[in-house]
Amino acid sequence: MEKFAAPIVAIVSVFLYFTHDAPFNFEKAKPEKRVAFVERQALKTAVRAEFNVRGGADAVFISEDQFRARLKLQADGMLKQGSNRTALFRQACESYTRSYLDEHGITLRFEFYQDSGAMAGTMSLSPRVCAPAVTTVS
Repeated sequence: MEKFAAPIVAIVSVFLYFTHDAPFNFEKAKPEKRVAFVERQALKTAVRAEFNVRGGADAVFISEDQFRARLKLQADGMLKQGSNRTALFRQACESYTRSYLDEHGITLRFEFYQDSGAMAGTMSLSPRVCAPAVTTVS
């Protein structure tokens, strides 16, 4: 029986490592765990949407109630005149709806900044806002 215990523990450990947010109970978690969860999910959402998060201590903000997150991103010419903002929004919403932020009703705000430090634009994502954008994907 001991021969089988080690491989089973290893398989379960690997599974839990790669899905560590899946069994997370947001409502029952302590505030510091909720903040870490929201921050991790917000960063994953930005990376999945192929956005570049700015460096610095204020690049990520999580509200006290953990139901609002803000990420400061590099604009990298994304919001220039003539760019397809609808496609950019759809891309962000698709990434958001695949995250656990959507499941828990957490609002994610992306703030895009130019290299000069000037704000280039914002984008707020929530289940209500993203549902129509994702369902109309062709």
